[in-house]
Amino acid sequence: MKDDGLNRIYTINDEIAHREIEGQILILRPDDNFLYTLNGSGRYIWLGIARKKKLSSIIRGVSKEFGIPEDSARRDVMEFVRDLEAKGILSEKG
Repeated sequence: MKDDGLNRIYTINDEIAHREIEGQILILRPDDNFLYTLNGSGRYIWLGIARKKKLSSIIRGVSKEFGIPEDSARRDVMEFVRDLEAKGILSEKG
């Protein structure tokens, strides 16, 4: 059986500083001077990850919340997660 990654749960790196302020998520990594900001669908995905939801649940929620087809939501969520994982902000829960 092929692992499509939809049952994965990701966690936020403990070294990452993050806060929600006025509907935006602000993220600061300890090893760079760049402030990441998330709003809209990025905020929605982040909050799902913070609540330890499976990617499949987050994808369904994004599809419903933003009125987009589930295939589009899947691509967007997976790209978002891969990007933050590559930056060391997220990791797959082991």
